[in-house]
Amino acid sequence: MTIGVLLHLPMFWMGRHDGFRLADMPMDAEMLWGMALIVAGLAVAGYGLLPKKLDPAGAGPAHALAISAPEDVPLGRAHWRLMIVLTVALVIDVMKPASLCFVGPGMRS
Repeated sequence: MTIGVLLHLPMFWMGRHDGFRLADMPMDAEMLWGMALIVAGLAVAGYGLLPKKLDPAGAGPAHALAISAPEDVPLGRAHWRLMIVLTVALVIDVMKPASLCFVGPGMRS
């Protein structure tokens, strides 16, 4: 997905003379490949979220994976990073109405 997004940047930069407005611009090959990579990356990420079966030896039927939250485990570095990312995402989500004020004049014209 990251490579797909990065492939969009050259065309985005080409729109700098039009106020970064890409409407009515023909899409180049990098933009199309970028879109395809984003969709493929989304599918791969979704597949990675599927639960795995527990039977590494292959000697019988796999048992379902039981997930439980250990309440007495101290918060580690990964937990704090996740909380920071979720906080930033929440701030961005809450600021959507304010950011629409910046794009309103362009939408009107």
